[in-house]
Amino acid sequence: MSSLGIQKLQLGQATVWGGAWDHIVSGSLETEVFLCQSCGKLEFFAVRPQDELAQDLVQAPCPECGAMHDFDDARCPACGKRLL
Repeated sequence: MSSLGIQKLQLGQATVWGGAWDHIVSGSLETEVFLCQSCGKLEFFAVRPQDELAQDLVQAPCPECGAMHDFDDARCPACGKRLL
């Protein structure tokens, strides 16, 4: 396996109704990418420790009021802005 370096993987997903906003607010995940020269298999490893990643992936700030909310919340619990 040879390292292809550190790459940022985009989090979130594009939707028909929401467009790319989920990509913009979800951020990215830094990973180190490795390539097997014989079979072409790619492997991804998180650059930051797992406990830091878990904190970042669980909650995000509301784009309207800045209050922290769970990623799967449809609306901000503080201001009621639609998130998904």
